[in-house]
Amino acid sequence: RLLEMFSGQRLMTSYIRVGGVALEPPRGWEKVMGKFVREFPAKVDEYENLLNSNPIFMQRTKGVGTERPLNSSSTMCRSMVSSVSISNSASTGSR
Repeated sequence: RLLEMFSGQRLMTSYIRVGGVALEPPRGWEKVMGKFVREFPAKVDEYENLLNSNPIFMQRTKGVGTERPLNSSSTMCRSMVSSVSISNSASTGSR
Protein backbone atom coordinates (compact mmCIF):
# COMPACT_ATOMS: atom_id res chain seq x y z
CA ARG A 1 0.00 0.00 0.00
CA LEU A 2 2.98 2.29 0.32
CA LEU A 3 3.32 2.67 -3.46
CA GLU A 4 -0.45 2.92 -3.89
CA MET A 5 -0.34 6.16 -1.89
CA PHE A 6 1.65 7.73 -4.75
CA SER A 7 -0.49 6.81 -7.73
CA GLY A 8 -2.98 4.08 -6.94
CA GLN A 9 -0.72 1.46 -8.51
CA ARG A 10 0.88 -1.44 -6.67
CA LEU A 11 3.85 -1.67 -9.03
CA MET A 12 5.48 1.43 -10.44
CA THR A 13 8.29 0.39 -12.78
CA SER A 14 9.25 3.93 -13.79
CA TYR A 15 9.00 5.54 -10.34
CA ILE A 16 12.66 5.04 -9.40
CA ARG A 17 14.95 6.87 -11.81
CA VAL A 18 18.62 7.67 -12.13
CA GLY A 19 19.30 10.38 -9.59
CA GLY A 20 16.13 9.94 -7.56
CA VAL A 21 12.44 9.32 -7.97
CA ALA A 22 9.69 10.63 -10.27
CA LEU A 23 7.42 12.10 -7.58
CA GLU A 24 7.68 13.50 -4.09
CA PRO A 25 6.02 11.31 -1.45
CA PRO A 26 2.48 12.40 -0.57
CA ARG A 27 1.69 13.92 2.81
CA GLY A 28 1.49 11.34 5.54
CA TRP A 29 3.64 8.82 3.69
CA GLU A 30 6.43 9.05 6.27
CA LYS A 31 4.03 8.06 9.06
CA VAL A 32 2.75 5.06 7.09
CA MET A 33 6.31 4.00 6.23
CA GLY A 34 7.41 4.43 9.85
CA LYS A 35 4.55 2.22 11.03
CA PHE A 36 5.49 -0.44 8.46
CA VAL A 37 9.17 -0.35 9.50
CA ARG A 38 8.24 -0.72 13.17
CA GLU A 39 5.73 -3.56 12.63
CA PHE A 40 7.54 -5.59 9.96
CA PRO A 41 10.18 -7.31 12.16
CA ALA A 42 7.47 -8.81 14.39
CA LYS A 43 5.71 -10.27 11.34
CA VAL A 44 8.72 -11.83 9.57
CA ASP A 45 8.19 -15.22 11.23
CA GLU A 46 4.50 -15.16 10.32
CA TYR A 47 5.31 -14.40 6.66
CA GLU A 48 8.04 -17.02 6.57
CA ASN A 49 5.74 -19.69 8.02
CA LEU A 50 3.02 -18.73 5.55
CA LEU A 51 5.37 -19.14 2.59
CA ASN A 52 7.18 -22.23 3.90
CA SER A 53 3.89 -24.04 4.45
CA ASN A 54 2.67 -23.25 0.92
CA PRO A 55 3.47 -26.27 -1.29
CA ILE A 56 3.16 -24.30 -4.54
CA PHE A 57 5.61 -21.63 -3.33
CA MET A 58 8.04 -24.27 -2.09
CA GLN A 59 7.88 -26.25 -5.36
CA ARG A 60 8.49 -23.16 -7.50
CA THR A 61 11.33 -21.75 -5.41
CA LYS A 62 13.22 -24.87 -4.31
CA GLY A 63 16.86 -24.52 -5.34
CA VAL A 64 16.34 -21.07 -6.86
CA GLY A 65 18.97 -18.50 -5.91
CA THR A 66 21.00 -20.84 -3.74
CA GLU A 67 24.76 -20.55 -3.55
CA ARG A 68 27.29 -21.48 -0.93
CA PRO A 69 28.30 -18.43 1.17
CA LEU A 70 31.95 -18.71 0.14
CA ASN A 71 31.04 -18.55 -3.55
CA SER A 72 28.67 -15.62 -3.17
CA SER A 73 31.28 -13.59 -1.29
CA SER A 74 34.03 -14.26 -3.80
CA THR A 75 31.69 -13.64 -6.74
CA MET A 76 30.63 -10.31 -5.28
CA CYS A 77 34.25 -9.29 -4.70
CA ARG A 78 35.29 -10.32 -8.22
CA SER A 79 32.36 -8.40 -9.65
CA MET A 80 33.26 -5.28 -7.67
CA VAL A 81 36.93 -5.49 -8.70
CA SER A 82 35.95 -6.02 -12.36
CA SER A 83 33.67 -2.99 -12.40
CA VAL A 84 36.36 -0.82 -10.78
CA SER A 85 38.95 -2.07 -13.30
CA ILE A 86 36.64 -1.38 -16.23
CA SER A 87 35.77 2.12 -15.03
CA ASN A 88 39.44 2.93 -14.33
CA SER A 89 40.58 1.71 -17.76
CA ALA A 90 37.74 3.58 -19.45
CA SER A 91 38.73 6.84 -17.76
CA THR A 92 42.42 6.42 -18.68
CA GLY A 93 41.73 5.11 -22.16
CA SER A 94 43.59 1.81 -21.57
CA ARG A 95 42.41 -1.77 -21.32
